[in-house]
Amino acid sequence: MSGIHVLAIGAHAGDLDLTAGAVLAQHVMNGDRATLLHLTLGERGHPRTPVAEYAKQKREEAETFADRIGAGVGFLDYEDGLLPEDDDVKMRVGDQIRELRPDVILTHWSASIHKDHARTHRIVQDARFFGGLKTLEREHPAYWAGELYYADNWEDAEGFAPDVFVDLRDEAYEVWSQAITGYAFARGETYGFPYVDYYRALTIVRGAPAGFRRAQAFAAPKGSRDLRLTHFGPNERASERADAGADERANAGADAGADERADAGADERADAGADERANAGADERANGATDGSVNGDADRRSGKGADAGAGGGAT
Repeated sequence: MSGIHVLAIGAHAGDLDLTAGAVLAQHVMNGDRATLLHLTLGERGHPRTPVAEYAKQKREEAETFADRIGAGVGFLDYEDGLLPEDDDVKMRVGDQIRELRPDVILTHWSASIHKDHARTHRIVQDARFFGGLKTLEREHPAYWAGELYYADNWEDAEGFAPDVFVDLRDEAYEVWSQAITGYAFARGETYGFPYVDYYRALTIVRGAPAGFRRAQAFAAPKGSRDLRLTHFGPNERASERADAGADERANAGADAGADERADAGADERADAGADERANAGADERANGATDGSVNGDADRRSGKGADAGAGGGAT
């Protein structure tokens, strides 16, 4: 399987690197293409480092991470904490979708304790629409990204229920696990949250219920539920549909066979019952006629013919 392009769109550099980076690394190992698009650098996320200095650091960290997992990386120039939610930003993200032409988009869940995350979710929803709108003229031709999933982020936990589980191979997990330590915030050097430990452990928490050693989990838009995957993309969907079709045909065949056997059994029992009742009726009539004749003869000999006829008919 090759040729899939996965685009991860995050509010800040590091967001989708943490929550989807192992899946992106695995796609690259599969011969696919992965791109990270950061709407802001997250430059206001260090309590001790000046904003401009930390912005430079975050950009370098993002570029290093992308290089380590083999992904492309892009940046928009919005400010951390001040990400707008208007048609201008949605058009710009839509233009990126048209230019990059991803098969799959990954982004934030709808509810979050961080306003930039929640806004990014809504921006991407509309940007995907603008990207695919053929009657909207932009620099690049319209392009509809076929699949959209929402990443598993502890800051976006409200209402999040994972239903897509991507099985992680050990080599992909290791590449991501090492690459993510390049972010200072992920190492806990900003506010002390142990991002690296948390997200490493989360791969086991999400993997175990799905029957995997490790997995990264996502929420799917309504209509696609409880999916266990090895990668994203249309080939996976086709395989899944083929498997479902095979199961459906097998079940239909089994049901048809069961119905056929049940009908045959019912017919056989019905025929046997009919034969039995017919035979019993014939025997009864034959016995009645014989008994009537015998009794009639005896009664006639005893002078009671009229009573014998009645008795014979009743038998």
